Amino acid sequence: MNKRNKNQTQSVDETFSSLLGQASPRRKAPERDEWEIREAALAEWKRITGKRRERRVLVSLAVAATVVVVLASLINISRFAETDMDLQPFANVERQIGEIIIFEPATDTWRELAESDVVLSSGQIIETGSGARLAVSWNAGGLLRMDEKTRVSLIAYDQIHLFSGRLHYDSKSLYSDRQPLVNLLIETPYGTVRHMGTQFMAELADGALAVSVREGEVAISGASMETLALAGEQVIISESGIEVRQSILPYSDEWKWAQEIAPVYELDGRSMDEFLQWISRESGFVVEYETESAKSLAEETILHGKIDLPPMKALEIMFQTADLVYELHGGIILVSTRQRSQAFGG
Repeated sequence: MNKRNKNQTQSVDETFSSLLGQASPRRKAPERDEWEIREAALAEWKRITGKRRERRVLVSLAVAATVVVVLASLINISRFAETDMDLQPFANVERQIGEIIIFEPATDTWRELAESDVVLSSGQIIETGSGARLAVSWNAGGLLRMDEKTRVSLIAYDQIHLFSGRLHYDSKSLYSDRQPLVNLLIETPYGTVRHMGTQFMAELADGALAVSVREGEVAISGASMETLALAGEQVIISESGIEVRQSILPYSDEWKWAQEIAPVYELDGRSMDEFLQWISRESGFVVEYETESAKSLAEETILHGKIDLPPMKALEIMFQTADLVYELHGGIILVSTRQRSQAFGG
């Protein structure tokens, strides 16, 4: 009797192994199914973690020939149980403000982004809470910033998906000498956005995609449209594909949130002129010198330390003890020597 049971067990094992060996490669699950799984995981995480604790949900599956196909499908849909998953590092965290949570595909869990987190990898989903922001240096070049209440998925070396909220991307960031290796593609429900050497914002709000360009050009394409957004323009694409084009100033209030999450700027060895160029790129104001002597003084003045303030606030503080003064005229920061300014009642 025992011998018979043992033979039956071996027969089942052999059949199971044979089925696994004959199974074809798993096809990628529909994106909608994958997203629903991740949304369900997030909802469960928020429901049971009043103190932000995490809990793994284990699912038991009966071992039978008919379950093999189901098991393969579940693994394919989630893509989280593969122990050999290649998590490619896409970005480095430069600065974070407020509560930010991250979905880890390797463990099928949401967790809070810690200060010790410095690298972001493929497959992760990032979500910023109310009042929270995040700045990351993209390994392919440039600086990417996320506003509050924003959610993105890291898809590929040159591709991310924006589900909600607002992004700012600067392909010529002054925080790094690295030039972009690729043109970052941002996917949205209303079209894809690809920059062509630029500073721009992409925002999903009120059932539309708004792309604002501070510098350069941005290509926007969808199922039935393709257009360019130029510097100083904001292009709004509705769900139906209707396009609205309007102007936007490079120093308008709509850009200010990106200044709040500006990474720390190292001053050591830099000149006042370099500091002012950083201010210009962060704020959208153009720096002009009233005289050649003012420009020479800015180039010769060497600074020390680092800036951990919003750019315009840093400008105000830095000039309190400098031999230079500045005035704002429209979109211009006019810099002059302190002696000349005082002579004219400044």
